[in-house]
Amino acid sequence: MRTRTWIMVLLLLLLIVPLVVTPVAASPAAWGCGPGVTYLVRPGDNLFRIALNHGTTMQAIANANGIYNYTLVYAGSVLSIPCAGGYNPPVYNPPAYNPPVYYPPVYTPPVYNPPTYNPPIYIPPPSDSNGVLPPVYTTPSYYIPPIYVNCGSLHGTSPLGGMAYGDQSFYWNPTPGATSYRVNVYNADNGNLVLSADVPSTRSNALLNVGSPAGNGLRFAWEVQALVSDIVVCTSQRYTMFRAWP
Repeated sequence: MRTRTWIMVLLLLLLIVPLVVTPVAASPAAWGCGPGVTYLVRPGDNLFRIALNHGTTMQAIANANGIYNYTLVYAGSVLSIPCAGGYNPPVYNPPAYNPPVYYPPVYTPPVYNPPTYNPPIYIPPPSDSNGVLPPVYTTPSYYIPPIYVNCGSLHGTSPLGGMAYGDQSFYWNPTPGATSYRVNVYNADNGNLVLSADVPSTRSNALLNVGSPAGNGLRFAWEVQALVSDIVVCTSQRYTMFRAWP
C-alpha cells in the first residue's frame, strides 16, 4: 500500500513541475554585404576570396577599409564589407539576449604601404585565362590598381656551376613585394619542365630531389619566379649546368 502511494506522488510531481529548457544563444553572424556587415579575417584568407564569398568586389572592400595593397590582409583584422554598385541587401539583425553576449575587441593592424620603386614595374590585372585568381566582374566594370614588384632584385645565387644527383638546395635573392616563390627545373636538352616547387615569401631557398624524379639527362636548368597572390609577376634567367652522375 505504501509503495503505491509513493508511485502516485511521483506521477503527480511529474505533471506539476515544468521541464525548464535554457535556450542556447546563437552567435550573431553577418552575411552578404552592406552597411553594418563585417568579416573577421582568418589565416589563409585573401581579399579576392573574401569579396567573392560576400558577393561584392575587392575594390569596394579596399576603399571602405583604406587598403592600398590588394594582396595584403591581416589575420585577426575586421573588415567592413560594403556592396558594389550601390546595392545594399537587408542586414541580418540577430535577436537580443539577456544578459547580452560580450565579444572582445579585435586588434586591427596598420595598413601596409609598400615602398616605391624607380622605375615602377607595372603588373596588369589577371585575366580569366590564367585560372588562378580570375577578376571579379561588376556593372559598371572597375579598374584594379597596378601591383608594384621590384623584379630587378630576383637572381639565383646557387647552384650556378653544377647540380647534385639527388637532394639539391636552390637559393636566390629575395624580391620585395612577392607573396611566394616558385622554383622550376628543366631538362636543358629538350626544354621540358621536370620539377617545380612553391615556397612562402619568408624563405629564399627550396630543396628539390633532382635525382630520379627529374628523369634522365646530363644538362639541366633552373629558374626562380616571384608570385603575388598565386600570380607569376617576375621570372629570373635560367641557369644551365650539368648534373652529377648517379
